[in-house]
This record gives sequence, structure tokens and C-alpha cells, in this order.
Amino acid sequence: MSDMRDLRLFVAATTHGGFRGAARATSSPASTVNEAVRRLEDRLGVRLMNRTTRAVALTPAGAELLERNVSLSSTGWTARSMPSRAMAAACAEPFASTCPAR
Repeated sequence: MSDMRDLRLFVAATTHGGFRGAARATSSPASTVNEAVRRLEDRLGVRLMNRTTRAVALTPAGAELLERNVSLSSTGWTARSMPSRAMAAACAEPFASTCPAR
């Protein structure tokens, strides 16, 4: 799956109240949405959402990624048009303080 699809599913999960809402909105299984968020977290090295059996909540890093995605979308860069390298550059810098030491 592409980085951009994973990012779109992450945004859907945040705007539709969780994985089930995102699944309904995107016509994808909830497990696909969950896996997409996990892949993003793995690539960025930081947790984006805290999950419980009943709810999901953005972490500070997840809120930052969502805010940056909205900012990029308003300037014409969307999850569909943003190249993977551009996404990595846009996402990497704000997480420097929250990423574990490698």
C-alpha cells in the first residue's frame, strides 16, 4: 500500500471518529485502516493514535501530522498528489522531539 493511501486513511480515521467510521467513509475494512495507521507509525517512529477497545485519540504527534496534512491540502498538496519524499520531509521535522532515540 502507498504512503499516500496510508495518510488518507489516517486522516479519515481522525475525521470520522475512528477506524470503523473511516472504514465506512472509505469503503475499506476497519482492519485495513488500522494497518495503515500502524504502517505510518512504524515509518515515522512515533505513535499517532492511542487506541482502546472503544475509542481512538490523537497523540500530540498525530495532531501535528493531521495539522500539517490540512495545511498542505489547503495549498494544493493533497494526499493524492503529494510525493512520498515530500510527505516524509513534511512529517519528519516536527517529530524530532517526540521520536525515540535511534
